[in-house]
Amino acid sequence: MSEYSLEAIRQARKKKVLIKVLSVFGDDSSDEQGERIFAIAGIIGTQELWDLIEPKWLSRTGGIPFHATDCEADQGDYKDIAHDKNRELYKDLTQLLAHSGLFGFGVVIDLVAYNTFVPHEYEDSPYMFCFCRVISHFAKKVFEFDKTQELNLHLIQILKSIIMLVIYMITF
Repeated sequence: MSEYSLEAIRQARKKKVLIKVLSVFGDDSSDEQGERIFAIAGIIGTQELWDLIEPKWLSRTGGIPFHATDCEADQGDYKDIAHDKNRELYKDLTQLLAHSGLFGFGVVIDLVAYNTFVPHEYEDSPYMFCFCRVISHFAKKVFEFDKTQELNLHLIQILKSIIMLVIYMITF
């Protein structure tokens, strides 16, 4: 049995308590100085979809955590790898995600316009602005999924609670 096989991953998960029905992986990014743009994006899917992509992802990365910025700039774990090989890795991982059945969403803002026209009191307001929109989009997708797949109502209540918590955090 391969170290990254689907069965090996399932066996490892049996040793953990899992309560997630859906999993989200996300990241934020900005320009180097954090002055022009800010973005948050995430990818969401069922545990079964993540289980199907994980062995392929780990096999392609050799188990090295993927950092797009480092891969693209030939830095960090990718500094001793030819640029063409790093681009190929980036492309392969993008294709894995594109064909996985997982779906993603992201929000990007122009920081100059945001700081000019959107009143805010906190330094992390752009983060919360983008984060809330990404979470809200995923919540809407979960509701759509629920209508067709009869998703557990408990999960919907959890997502509603998360959204309310985020809204509370923004207002205080």
